Amino acid sequence: MSSASKILAFKKDKNNNLSEKQCESFIKDYKEYKNGKISKINNPKTNKPIGDAERIKFIYDKCKHNYEFEGLSSSSKSNKSKSKSSSKSDDNEVILDSYSKVQDILYMPINTLAQNRKLIESLFSKPIILDKGLHKLKEYLEANRTASAEQNKYVNAYYKILEEINRIMTDIYMNNTVTADILTRQYGWMHGYNYDPFRMDEVASTMRPNIINSIKNTGKKINNMWKNVFYVNPTELRKLPAELSPHTLFANIIMYSEHNRNSEDIIRTLDNNIEKYLAVQFILVLIRDNNKQPGDAVNKNIFLLDALITGENIPLSYKDGSISVSKSPNWSGTPRSSSSGHSHYQSKANIERYRKTKEEMIADILRNNMNDTDISGDEWKDMPVAKLKKVISIPSVINGRTYRHAFYVKTLYQYWRNCVKSGQYQRIPFVNPYNRAPFTEEDKETIMNAMLSMYPRLQRPTYGEGRRDISYHIVQEYQYIAIVFQYIAKIPGQANILVPLIRIKVPYGFANQDIDAAHIPQILLENISFLVRNNKIFGKNMPLKPLNVLTEYNNTTLDTMEKYMDFSNKIKDAL
Repeated sequence: MSSASKILAFKKDKNNNLSEKQCESFIKDYKEYKNGKISKINNPKTNKPIGDAERIKFIYDKCKHNYEFEGLSSSSKSNKSKSKSSSKSDDNEVILDSYSKVQDILYMPINTLAQNRKLIESLFSKPIILDKGLHKLKEYLEANRTASAEQNKYVNAYYKILEEINRIMTDIYMNNTVTADILTRQYGWMHGYNYDPFRMDEVASTMRPNIINSIKNTGKKINNMWKNVFYVNPTELRKLPAELSPHTLFANIIMYSEHNRNSEDIIRTLDNNIEKYLAVQFILVLIRDNNKQPGDAVNKNIFLLDALITGENIPLSYKDGSISVSKSPNWSGTPRSSSSGHSHYQSKANIERYRKTKEEMIADILRNNMNDTDISGDEWKDMPVAKLKKVISIPSVINGRTYRHAFYVKTLYQYWRNCVKSGQYQRIPFVNPYNRAPFTEEDKETIMNAMLSMYPRLQRPTYGEGRRDISYHIVQEYQYIAIVFQYIAKIPGQANILVPLIRIKVPYGFANQDIDAAHIPQILLENISFLVRNNKIFGKNMPLKPLNVLTEYNNTTLDTMEKYMDFSNKIKDAL
């Protein structure tokens, strides 16, 4: 029989397929066989001796391939050669230099053998077989666990993530005795169980523990613990605590708080919580991979956590077409130079104006205009000099006669903006409030020229629906209207993900109550829509800073007249 025919016959013979324990025994005898101490090897499966050298070699190679046993040195190699080889192996350094590698180590029990081989290749400075590499990696992690964070950032991260994973599972298991009993009986959960990729099987063996098989068994255990999870079902026993929901974790980053005020705080919070994000994502991957139909919600949450882990797609600022005019610039008190590009403020008359006293400025305004107060109701005499310098005069021609009215330009611009952004079915015309004459294009250009001297990037007001990264809608529920705000997370290559931010329920019954017309639900919703269009709900920056009233009543029901009126009044005050 040819050699090829023999190999084919060996492959078909089931007696040549040994279990791991049988392979241990076979390889132990193989060493003596190679050294010439024995001429045959007992097949542990049939308990019969094998004398065919080709069959012996076939079984040996199959055991080594299936269970990654370390190969035996050939008897022809000298002790000197072995020593040299050992020396080279000893200086094979572990290269653990990224969170990605840490994550791959944690996932070893649920990854394939091929994935783990590739990981070990990337973790060592020189080639090493899987079995030996896993033992060396385990020893490296244990030896460096207590070192300083600066020296072993990723070793410490590995153990922190493990702690987070096990804390989550312990909290779920210990929720109550009924939960613990069901999880124990149906899914093999155990009191005091701690997930550990290198958890070794407690089996008696004359050889060192088989680490590959132990990792495989750990994978079977942890996968079984997370089978049949109904992810979006509120009664699911294995659901994540509310504070660890990916939506909550993401909202904590984009929402303003005492410890999250600006982009620097956002970056710091992301860095400080990366181990928590990785632990939660590990649990979600288990849920996704162990359920036939986990639903789109799991994948979306995994993508959200990817954004938190990598820091990508996390907004540090929000750029809108209209720049906020809520803050005044720092003025030097001197005229702008001709290089400013704003001709309206380059005339000699304008330069002289900086040198006039407050009384003279007020006299000029009153002499040349018909109104002694601004449209805000403020009298000119009560304004500081900085504001008086920004008062412009707008002419109106009525019946052949010209009338002039003075306006503090910032107030006039905001009035213009509110008119433009008013509801399309109740559009407010931009007219002179003193005589109802429409403002002309020339008037608008005068307003913009004055505003651009303060805000060089400012644009003309345009009608819009507020922030493009916020979704606002009303949900009709049984006996309630739900006011819902969500953040639109944009993940490249994926559909947009809506992250819940604010949800407030209003009973339908208030529509039939004998209350002031200004507070009926329809008007309340109109007022909220106005605030949305004018970017007054969350502001124009990042982190999002919601109105205090929305934070106060978030996740509540306005189930009393007192609550409803308080909410409605505070919304009106924000207009």
